[in-house]
Amino acid sequence: MRYRRLDVPGLDRLERSSVYYAATEFEARLCQQDPVTVVGGGNSAGQAACFLARRSPVVNLVIRHDDLGRDMSRYLADRVEQSPRIKIWRCSEVSELIGHEALEEVVLHDLRTDAKQRVATTAMFVLIGATPYTSWLDGQIALDAKGFILTGPVADGSEGACSRPAARASSPWATYAVGRSSASPPPSAKARSRSARCTGSWKPRVAGEQEQTRRALSVMEQRELKTKVMRFVGEIGIAPRARCTPWPSTW
Repeated sequence: MRYRRLDVPGLDRLERSSVYYAATEFEARLCQQDPVTVVGGGNSAGQAACFLARRSPVVNLVIRHDDLGRDMSRYLADRVEQSPRIKIWRCSEVSELIGHEALEEVVLHDLRTDAKQRVATTAMFVLIGATPYTSWLDGQIALDAKGFILTGPVADGSEGACSRPAARASSPWATYAVGRSSASPPPSAKARSRSARCTGSWKPRVAGEQEQTRRALSVMEQRELKTKVMRFVGEIGIAPRARCTPWPSTW
């Protein structure tokens, strides 16, 4: 994957010191007590803004349209709008970065009035998506129009067929897509119906795969995994849904 970059003056000069493409605890500590800017209107940008608002007094969220809920989950958009530390710049875009060795200000361009305004910030988080680095697979692996790897039955045009052994399998067989380079759609009602005829039921098949995964992990690995998951959930500030997936009794 390659993160999308902004084509604006000053980016090349300040990208190494003040521009980030992820908002983790490390970046949050670097810019605590300082104003920051988040560019993007999706869930990644919304989660980053809420996370950074715990440490930064001002988080400027810049979106190119006026509807925060257009590309962001409703619950997350509500959290962003209710946060007293997050300022939403609607119908705006970053047009320039200002600073010598480190970022000092960003110039925001209002797309409605064509006005420009300089806003103090010490770090900019660009979360506007990514493009798959899969061009070298063209002709060898089934890709969609955007270059993402197709997996499951849609990879070979046999959606709903019973012959494909794993949901993450691509074409040719014995090739699996792992990470963010795959983009197969969720199974359709027709596919679920055919899968039910193959396995007896759709849900038991998924539950069976989860059970196999849990059995493959040792008790120590299970405890370490649970600790990491709960730590991550605590960092992003989202309470886990009760009984989403039952933990093994050993936990």
